Amino acid sequence: GRGDPYAHVERLAGLGPDVIPHDGAPFDADAFHERLFAEAHTDRTVGAVLLDQTVLAGIGNYLRAEILFVCRLDPWRTVRDLTREDLACLDDAIAEVCARAYELGGQTVEDDVRPRLASEPGMTYAAPTDWNTRHYVFRRTNLPCLVCGHAVRQKKQVTAQWETDEGEAAEKSRVLYFCLTCQGTTVDLPPV
Repeated sequence: GRGDPYAHVERLAGLGPDVIPHDGAPFDADAFHERLFAEAHTDRTVGAVLLDQTVLAGIGNYLRAEILFVCRLDPWRTVRDLTREDLACLDDAIAEVCARAYELGGQTVEDDVRPRLASEPGMTYAAPTDWNTRHYVFRRTNLPCLVCGHAVRQKKQVTAQWETDEGEAAEKSRVLYFCLTCQGTTVDLPPV
């Protein structure tokens, strides 16, 4: 073998459970919950925490948007406000959406959704392609939601905050895509 990477790369030990375990084991929902509900995260938004690699390793911006949509979760809801049902959905969606994306080159929608995206007028910005028929909400701003028909929206969300060496507050934001209606999102947005 090649040895234990955790013994050679110090930062690996700080990572949360992998969304696609390398050894074929199931997603470790218990480890995810333990890290998710650590005191440092309970007042953070679920949309921000899903990008925190110390909570969950392997989620990028497109996967968090798709997982939150599949679970119909408001990205600005705090971790402390998640219900048992929300957690069960997150556990399932993380495992399923990430595995599908890995197996299908980034596709997050189920196979039966793609023909609808490709055939219904106005579901994509340009002529349907392999690239623009693979997501529920990611990069689909102002296009119809596949569930309710309302416009998919986007807004920057603060995903990390820290203090600089000079003592100044700093933050990082990422654009998040979501359906106001399906996800019950109440953030202020300009009209479409």
